[in-house]
Amino acid sequence: VILLSEFSTLIIYRKSLFKETFLKPQNLLLFVLISFIAGLLLEITLHWVGKFWIFPSWTLKFYFLSFVPGFAFYWLAIVESYIGFKAFFDYVLKGKKVPTKNFKFEKKFFKILGVVGIILLIVSLLLFFKDYASGSANLFSALDLNSQTSNYIPPFYMVLLLFFGAWFILEYIEVRKYNSSLIRDVIHNYKSPMLALVFGSLILGITMEIHNTLYYLWIYLHIPFEDLRIFNVEIVIIFSWITQYIFFLSLWR
Repeated sequence: VILLSEFSTLIIYRKSLFKETFLKPQNLLLFVLISFIAGLLLEITLHWVGKFWIFPSWTLKFYFLSFVPGFAFYWLAIVESYIGFKAFFDYVLKGKKVPTKNFKFEKKFFKILGVVGIILLIVSLLLFFKDYASGSANLFSALDLNSQTSNYIPPFYMVLLLFFGAWFILEYIEVRKYNSSLIRDVIHNYKSPMLALVFGSLILGITMEIHNTLYYLWIYLHIPFEDLRIFNVEIVIIFSWITQYIFFLSLWR
């Protein structure tokens, strides 16, 4: 997926993400830092606190040693596939249509979106602390790395509130700092970013998840509608890759 996406970007954009990232020390450092921060947030919220997956054959030592290179590769695959598909759709849809002018309502809209994001973030955290305090289970332990435990499991809707809160805040920051974001592209009918995100996430997600069914390097737990499967993979998991792309690409953009 990475090589095909790199080839697509080179042919259409005449640019190489790999070259721009790994041959410039400053970009490489930023790349590692962003992938580490995103990976850390993902693991804390969804793995250690959310208990959505375990690594059945991993040790803590291997987990920590592989954390930085693992998420660097993961982030690279996400960004490469996104840019590759975006280049393809820009070409198919007859060139870039990057919005240059703002609609009158945009400034106020994204301010409201940022406020809504903060509210959702605060509400999700308050609900989490209230729900956790009402029980007696531990928040997490080292055993949550590779086994199912009796530690605290937050309701799924709290995770959704947290995701949308974080996404809306990042959208506001992107627009204010760079005058560019996924939602802004949709508002201006620039289709390539959204199409690239959906196709890239589904293709990479299906590839990764089907490959995992051969070895089960990770196993999912407490997934809604887990009986709905395709290729022996939960449909919710496949579509959850879209949310991962939104989060990682929002940090990258």
